[in-house]
Amino acid sequence: MATALDRVEAILGRRRNGRWIRDPRKYMQYILDGARTIKDPANWCQGAYALDKRGQKLGTARTRRAVRFCFLGALERATPEFREYDLCKQLLAIGAGVPHDKLSALNDRPGEPKETYIAVIGAFAATIGILKEAADDGRVPVA
Repeated sequence: MATALDRVEAILGRRRNGRWIRDPRKYMQYILDGARTIKDPANWCQGAYALDKRGQKLGTARTRRAVRFCFLGALERATPEFREYDLCKQLLAIGAGVPHDKLSALNDRPGEPKETYIAVIGAFAATIGILKEAADDGRVPVA
């Protein structure tokens, strides 16, 4: 069975000389920025990607009108382009321990919202830890 580090390596890639193709530290920063977006539970929401100050659903988290975010909305806001967003979603799936296509279900699962929020923040934290391990794995420096 592949370890979390092996799965990160499959997503970010390594060259034959062992150097990272995509820098894990860059993606760790995007994940950290996403977590910071919802570090205050008042900025987190369920059932919508992003909400404006009146509670209206928004189609994107990148608009200035967005003030509350699901955890994927927070991640979208933290990433500059779709490619980075998609790679970060794959990395978050590793940290969350769920399939890539089930990430939104983690945020919107039924039950106590406080427990769900803790699980969402835990997924961010686990992913950051895995990416830190990848960046510090000691095999070779980032190219």
